[in-house]
Amino acid sequence: MRDRPGCYAPPVTTDPTDPPRDAAPELRTPAQRAATVLGWFSGASLGLMASVGIGAWLGSAYPMVIGNFAGVVLGAFGGMGLADRWGARSIKPLAFLTGVLMLVALMLTLTVMGAPADVRQ
Repeated sequence: MRDRPGCYAPPVTTDPTDPPRDAAPELRTPAQRAATVLGWFSGASLGLMASVGIGAWLGSAYPMVIGNFAGVVLGAFGGMGLADRWGARSIKPLAFLTGVLMLVALMLTLTVMGAPADVRQ
């Protein structure tokens, strides 16, 4: 192709520091995948709770739908990034954080909903 006039092909160069193209991608262990899921869940939960707290503080001036969406998305990506950076060793702290956030969410839900109507004191 290079010997024909008018045809240009860029020179082929290889950098010795580049990994070979036929190298298999890095496989993730089940612990790393579990850490990513826990990071997503805890980050999204924390983002949603922070958004609801800001909405309660600012009142009607806060765009609740957009704020909740942004809180969940930013929290989820932040949690996944943290889990990916820490690797498999992040399972224990993220599992603890996820449990605490689920407990707080349950307590807030029960507090806001109140006691069932058929319970008499």
